[in-house]
Amino acid sequence: MNEKPAAPSKLQRPRLHLLVGALTLLAGIYLLIQFLEWSDDNTIEAKYERIQPGMNIHEVESLFGRPQQSLRNLDGSGGELIWTLEDNRCFFVQYMADETVTRKGWYNSSGNGKKSSLTDIIKSFLRKLGL
Repeated sequence: MNEKPAAPSKLQRPRLHLLVGALTLLAGIYLLIQFLEWSDDNTIEAKYERIQPGMNIHEVESLFGRPQQSLRNLDGSGGELIWTLEDNRCFFVQYMADETVTRKGWYNSSGNGKKSSLTDIIKSFLRKLGL
């Protein structure tokens, strides 16, 4: 009367392994996409895009740390903060006497200072494939 449960058939085991493998692959792809989006949001360029006129210079410093250079206007009407990046690109933030941002920009010879992110490269490749 002690009957053992029937063992899964030889056909069911490979299907189960295939299902688990497919779910694992989908979970891995999802996590990779989430990581790429997160890393794009934390690049210097993404943080730079968050700088808006009217922002307090302390908010900017919370994104980038203390600037390498701080220049104040002689008349006390504001100044400019300058950050130098590892690849020798520089960006600046100009501010008024009340320490609110009025302008931002890049000091470099290559234009706006943007580099292609890994996600941009992948998206461009997929577009070329027609996906």
